[in-house]
This record gives sequence, structure tokens and C-alpha cells, in this order.
Amino acid sequence: MARILTPASMYFAFGADDVILVVDFPDPVSMAAVSLAVKASGGLSTRATPLLTLDEID
Repeated sequence: MARILTPASMYFAFGADDVILVVDFPDPVSMAAVSLAVKASGGLSTRATPLLTLDEID
């Protein structure tokens, strides 16, 4: 059931965000579940931005 997520890319940044992590989830429900679990731990604050490919826009 549990699967280790592998980041597609990770960046360290200056400014309001210290780390930018790009992770590919199979669906929005999976992304929301992970986001809620991370936020519930209280150790991190997160922000999710869904990205669309050119094929998904057409």
C-alpha cells in the first residue's frame, strides 16, 4: 500500500520558500492525501500547484 515518492526535481531557493519540490502524483486525490498528512505533522508548511501538460490543455 505505502509507496515511497520520488521527487521529479528539487530546488533550494531564497525568499519565502526554502525548498521547491516537484513530485508527480498519479491523481489529485493522492496529492491531497500526502499534503494533508504532511500538514498534520506540523513540521512543514506546504503549497500545492497542479501543473498541466500541453496535451492536457488541448
